[in-house]
Amino acid sequence: MKKMKRFQAIFFDWDGTAVVSRTVPAEDVVDAMRPLLEQGVRLCIISGTTYENIASGKLHVFFDEKQQKNLFLGLARGAVNYHFEEGRPVPFGVQSQDISQILRIHGAAYAVHRRLLEQYGLPTDIVFSRPGYCKIDLLVAHTRVDRMFLQPNEIARLRNLLVEHGIPGGLHGLTELACEIALECTGERLYATADAKYSELGCHTKRDNVAAVWQELQCHGKLEASEVCIWGDEFLEVDSGVWGSDAAMLVPELGKASCFDVSDTDGIRPKRVRRLGGGPETFLSFLRAQANG
Repeated sequence: MKKMKRFQAIFFDWDGTAVVSRTVPAEDVVDAMRPLLEQGVRLCIISGTTYENIASGKLHVFFDEKQQKNLFLGLARGAVNYHFEEGRPVPFGVQSQDISQILRIHGAAYAVHRRLLEQYGLPTDIVFSRPGYCKIDLLVAHTRVDRMFLQPNEIARLRNLLVEHGIPGGLHGLTELACEIALECTGERLYATADAKYSELGCHTKRDNVAAVWQELQCHGKLEASEVCIWGDEFLEVDSGVWGSDAAMLVPELGKASCFDVSDTDGIRPKRVRRLGGGPETFLSFLRAQANG
C-alpha cells in the first residue's frame, strides 16, 4: 500500500473491515488503534451490530481514559451512538423508542415475511432482538457461520433465488416492496437495506450514525471533511440501485473524505470509493502506518 496522508479522523466498519470475525480476539485491532488514540486521532466505529459484539462488549477496557476520549461508536444501524466518560460507554444523539414503536417495526417485518411466503413462496426468518430494526434472513438455507458480512457467492445466490420465486425487480424490487408494506402497516416511512443474505427494516441506517458522530466530533475540536477517511468492506452495488450497508457512511457532510474498500469481491462501487482489497489486514496495516506517520 502506498503511503497515505495523515488523517485526523477515521470512520470504519467492524465486521469484515477491522476483524475477519467477531469471534476472534480483538488484540490485533486494538493494538493498532491504541497509538492513534494516544496521538489524538479520532477513531469512529460504525457498525450495524450492537456493543456486546464489538470485542465481546469490552472494547473500552483495552484503552485508558485519555485514549477513550478519542473513541466513538455508531452502532445498531443508527439506533445508538457512544462516547466514553470515566471509563464507560455513554450514549449520545439517540432518540429513544417506546415499546409501541418497536412493535410496529416488528409487525412490519412480519408482514414482509408473510407477503413473501404467501405470494411468492419464499421462506424467510426474522431477528426481532435488534434495537430499532429487524433483520430479515432471505437466504435461510445459507449460513455465514462466524463471518457476519457479505460473502462472495451471496449476491449471485440471492439473485437466482428471487428469479426462482418470481419476485419482480430483483433485490431493489424487494426492498421497495418491504418499504411499501411497512408504510401500510405503520403509517410511517421505514428504511429497508440489504447485504444479500439479510434485508434490514427499521427507522434508521448507518447514515444516521455517521451524521451523529460527525456532529459530536465537531464539539471536540473543529475538523474538515478532507481530514477524514472512511473504511468498509460492503460498498458494493448488491443489485441495481441497492448498495451495501457501508455505502450509507458516504454522507454529504463527508463529501470530501477519502473512502476505501478492503473487500476482494468484484463489482460496482460508488465512484468515490477506492478498492484496495486484502480484508482486515489491509486496514490494520493502514492504522499502523498512520501511527508511525
